[in-house]
Order: sequence, then structure tokens, then C-alpha cells
Amino acid sequence: MDEPERCFKQAVACPLPPGGASLHHSYLLHYAGPNRSETPRRAYILTFAVPPAPRREKRVFSWQQNENTSRQRRRKEHEAKTVMS
Repeated sequence: MDEPERCFKQAVACPLPPGGASLHHSYLLHYAGPNRSETPRRAYILTFAVPPAPRREKRVFSWQQNENTSRQRRRKEHEAKTVMS
């Protein structure tokens, strides 16, 4: 999430009655408060997709720009050790 403030400003509450359900895109950030009832909360998840299509332009994500994931750090450390050997 590159602009969290913008996302919070655009957030919309969607209260549901007991037993209610919501349908939304799998990339949609969503949240449910704690379950304060005696009955367990249940989820039913369906995911649909179409075959991937090549993009004309490369997508750029901040986490890729910073190369700040654990996997990327380990790879850099491994490459540095390999060069020194």
C-alpha cells in the first residue's frame, strides 16, 4: 500500500446484520472486528481468475524498488559471499 492515508480517507463502513455476507474483489483491503458472539465466525471463499495476459508496460511496486524482502536480503548476502570466495 503506497498511500495508506488515501486509502483510510476513502474507507467505507459496511455493517452487516448477523448472518450477513459481503462479496468483494480479492485485492480489496477489508477488515472485520472481533467476533463477540458465542458462535464461531465462518468464511466461504471462492476465487475466480482468467488466464494471465502479457502487459505492455512493466508494473513497478515500492517493495520491489526497495528490494527489502527477506528473500531479497538473503539473495544479496549469498551473492556477496559468492563474490568473496
